[in-house]
This record gives sequence, structure tokens and C-alpha cells, in this order.
Amino acid sequence: MNKKNFLVWAAFLLFFSVFFSQVQFDESGKKELNFLMKVMGYSAAVEKVQLTETEDGFTFEANVNFNYNQVKSSYFAEGRVQEGLITEYCVEIDYNGKKTVIEAYKKDGELILIANGSEKSIPWEENFYIIDNNISSLWYFFYEFYKESGISIFKIVIPQLFLSNESPLFDLSVLNTTEREDSISHIIKFVNSQGVLKADISKELNYILIGGVTSERVE
Repeated sequence: MNKKNFLVWAAFLLFFSVFFSQVQFDESGKKELNFLMKVMGYSAAVEKVQLTETEDGFTFEANVNFNYNQVKSSYFAEGRVQEGLITEYCVEIDYNGKKTVIEAYKKDGELILIANGSEKSIPWEENFYIIDNNISSLWYFFYEFYKESGISIFKIVIPQLFLSNESPLFDLSVLNTTEREDSISHIIKFVNSQGVLKADISKELNYILIGGVTSERVE
């Protein structure tokens, strides 16, 4: 290997070693996250997440109990994050005793969506990311990817919309960033409205605002 190729390869390894170190795991390779979602200021959902470290990223399991304005539902989401991207995702939704399972995964340059016996494939693009309804931890994973990707315009895939007649694809743009001593705030445009992603001093996402819905990372 010549010197130029060696330097390129070394830079590549450095990038991914830095990227993978962004999510900090304990000695057993685990990390727990908790989120509290509010709708119009009222508590609506509690989410508990378990991450398990792998060689190229981590796997995750998220349990969400949603209870707002007489609407009750539960979500169990699991998946795999590789090199910052969600490459496998599955969510089981229990609403009024009816269970629905939706899958999304990357395969052979395509994103495959499966639900209720139907399947849809979408050509994969480098700025794709999966963000699903009422699953706050997916925003946490997205933010970790955003910090290192150098991308500011994304194509967001919302798997739950595959059950409707709407397109599951939406544009997300990071419009500007404000840094303070104890926090970093990003103004985003998503689904025709503006929102806020805020990280703490350690650059971990701890606050999400989209429309009238907020989600905070809590202990």
C-alpha cells in the first residue's frame, strides 16, 4: 500500500472510530435511554430504550406507552444501527387491542417496507433516515448521525405512514445552529413546519420540539 492510500485508509478508520464512539456504552456494552413526550404541554408518552453495542454500531429495543386525550396505545420498536444508519427496523403497535407490525430494512440498495402483507421498495439514498411516529429514540439516533455526516438536508422515512395513502417520505432540513456554553440548538424544517433539536454540553440530544409535541430525555 502506497503512502497516499495508507493516509486515506487511516482517515477512513479515524472517521468511523470517532463516529462509533459518539454513543457511550457501559462496561457491559449497554446503554439506557428514557424519554418523556408531551402534547400541548400535557404528558402523553413514556419511552424506555435499551441499546446493545455491536461491532459496527448497536441494536436497540424501545417500549412506548402512549396515553393522551383518551387515546391509548403501546409500541415496541427494535432494530439495528450500522455506521450511524438504521438498517433494520420493526415496530409492533397495539391500539385498542389490535396489533400491527411494520418492518423497514435496507437491502441491495433499496429500502424495503412491509406491513399487512403489502411490500414497497424505495431506492436507497445516502441522506435517508428512519423517523417513526411516537418513537423519540429514533431522533436521538438521527442526531448522532447528523453530527458526523456533514449532511444538512435529509429524506425522512416514516414507516407507519405506509399503512395510509400518504407517501412515507418527507424532507428535513437543518436551517441553523446556535451554540451556548451549556447547549447546542438546531432549527429544523420538517413536514412543512419548524422544529428544534437541542443537545446538552456533551452533544447528546436531550430535547425535541415538532409542532405542539415535545420530547425530553430524562433520567
